[in-house]
Amino acid sequence: MKRFRIVLFLLLTVTLIGTWGFFSPVVNPGPQKHFYIHTGSGWTAVRDSLISQHIISNGFWFSILSKAARYDNRVFPGRYDISEANNIFRLARKLRSGIQDPVRLTITKIRTRSDLAGKIARKLENDSTDILRFLNSNDSLASLESDTGTIMAIIIPNTYLFQWNTDFRNVLKRLLS
Repeated sequence: MKRFRIVLFLLLTVTLIGTWGFFSPVVNPGPQKHFYIHTGSGWTAVRDSLISQHIISNGFWFSILSKAARYDNRVFPGRYDISEANNIFRLARKLRSGIQDPVRLTITKIRTRSDLAGKIARKLENDSTDILRFLNSNDSLASLESDTGTIMAIIIPNTYLFQWNTDFRNVLKRLLS
């Protein structure tokens, strides 16, 4: 009977420590509200980035929970709002689901292709040099039935919602429609 009580006590202690680790408020978003996962990033890069940005204090509980939830095999790139993910469980669940928060891209007075490339690159994952190279190539713009002389005239000024990792071709198709 004494052995049973010791085993029960140890089991209960381990369960309480595990529950505290998963559900205690250890996530600290700090001044940034968003966490970015770049395309092609692996699970270890995400964990290391969470630690280096001081969002989580160490990766132990995150590693255990994400491996149990099989997040280590399914990393979704994107921009995630972490202001409401106040514990490891919610953070891992948000990242594993892959549901990003949209990015608002407002196009107003843009005169040059480099201005457009810079505005898109500041808001989305795309690189401004790749965008500018695409916009300066008539061969690339031919698939959109446009050319370098008319592309800026047919972009409609508006506010658009995009996923942070949307491919630039899809962004441009949306801007032209």
